[in-house]
Amino acid sequence: MLAAIDNAEAPPSVGGSATTNAHIAGAVTGVGTTEVARRELSDEQIRELVCREVDERLGAADDFTTGGHTERAAALRAEATVLRDLLGDV
Repeated sequence: MLAAIDNAEAPPSVGGSATTNAHIAGAVTGVGTTEVARRELSDEQIRELVCREVDERLGAADDFTTGGHTERAAALRAEATVLRDLLGDV
């Protein structure tokens, strides 16, 4: 869940005058390519993100149950329960 929030707070892609770096794959150089502020999520955005994570875990648990992996399904349902309980605090 923390990783999902961290990913959602990632800054948007760098645009503008940045150019690619020939020495490091995927790296960009130029003005504005460092020290980009992260997004701040509102309580409602975090609540929506947690709800999506709960839904994903429950869907995956159903898939694992269908595939005969009941222990993994139970673990995902337990995670979903914990996240649902946290929604009361957000």
